[in-house]
Amino acid sequence: GYIYQPCTVEPACIPPGAEKVYRACKVADDDCATFLESERTTFEAVGYTAAYPSDSNKVLGYAYPYADNDPPRFPGGPVGDGLVDGFERVIGTKIDSWDSDGDVIGDAEEFSMVGVAVSDPCSGTSGRNCPADVIFQNGFQ
Repeated sequence: GYIYQPCTVEPACIPPGAEKVYRACKVADDDCATFLESERTTFEAVGYTAAYPSDSNKVLGYAYPYADNDPPRFPGGPVGDGLVDGFERVIGTKIDSWDSDGDVIGDAEEFSMVGVAVSDPCSGTSGRNCPADVIFQNGFQ
């Protein structure tokens, strides 16, 4: 994945939906780990509390947790559209809809995480429906 660099003034500068990413070490085992804010309590409870080098900041930056929380495409179907929520935030599609532009072609089909995208998931018969519109602001490429 990708990590946004640290910023100031927190929390206002943290990208929406992202969490702090830590690198902390367990000195007794000569081991270090990287983890998200949502996992910090668990890692600290088992001894990952030291910065390495000792004068460094444990916060590396910010990243999105692995989640795909779009509602099912069909009643009773699997949750998610095949695009991780953090990726959808970056490209500007809706994290709460499997079909951001309402053209009945799912976001993951239009803009797959691997392979070649087949269309712009932010434009369709109902117009541009993606709130962030960062990557597609000048049209599909």
